[in-house]
Amino acid sequence: MPDDLFAGYSERSDDELLHFATQRHYLTTEARDALDAELRRRNLTESDRIEHQKFARRQERRENRTTRRWKIPGHKNQLSWRDILEAFGTMAVISFAYVVLPRRYHLNPDWEVAALMVMITSVVIAFMAISWRKIAFWISLGISSTIQLLVVHVWTRRTAHLAVEKAG
Repeated sequence: MPDDLFAGYSERSDDELLHFATQRHYLTTEARDALDAELRRRNLTESDRIEHQKFARRQERRENRTTRRWKIPGHKNQLSWRDILEAFGTMAVISFAYVVLPRRYHLNPDWEVAALMVMITSVVIAFMAISWRKIAFWISLGISSTIQLLVVHVWTRRTAHLAVEKAG
């Protein structure tokens, strides 16, 4: 068995051996002995292992920085057809539920357009998010949807007044 370990380590690069050396606590005693023998054969010392560990940490930090900069957390790269159909189905169910409500529970007509825009936007956001099952996501979606509803309502009322003023 140790001969297999020696052969396995001898085929590895110096970087791979140094990586194994940083993870030596996971190795068996025979694997550690074979790794130490290969490191001695290649004249790789403890300082080489420490340098490699520092280099690996720097690389990991660089990758994390570029990942944070360019990737939107919780955003899928692409929606599948199933996701799109589910989003439309969800919008249809919400719309149907609103229509079948008794008239006394309906919004004022000037709020309905704003509510429709917010419903569409919220459903699209929910289906684009990877973490849509987490409670924090739903709380933040509810808060942002409420704010958006108020903004869209004010905007639609204002543009309606502008349209009336231009016509008159």
